[in-house]
Amino acid sequence: MGKQHEKDEPKSFIMFSNNEKQSETQPDYTGHIILEDGTKMRLAAWTKDWSKDGKSGTLIGGKMSPFMTKEENEQKKQEWASKSNSQQPANVEEDLPF
Repeated sequence: MGKQHEKDEPKSFIMFSNNEKQSETQPDYTGHIILEDGTKMRLAAWTKDWSKDGKSGTLIGGKMSPFMTKEENEQKKQEWASKSNSQQPANVEEDLPF
């Protein structure tokens, strides 16, 4: 068995299955990574099955963005909600489609 994940160890990451996914644009996996300088970043990943030339597999792709606590995320949502609907960006936890 591999080495147990060290919490917040530089150059390490952890991802969890998104069991609360409500739309196809939301990530299949979310988590965070600790960069070498100690900066914590949010990770979001999507899976997609593919097939080409008789071969097939699962592609995993993702995005990295600044890490926000749940409180910071809720505050951002409230700030966006106060703007007009035409200027409101997608939910922070959604819409990074592949």
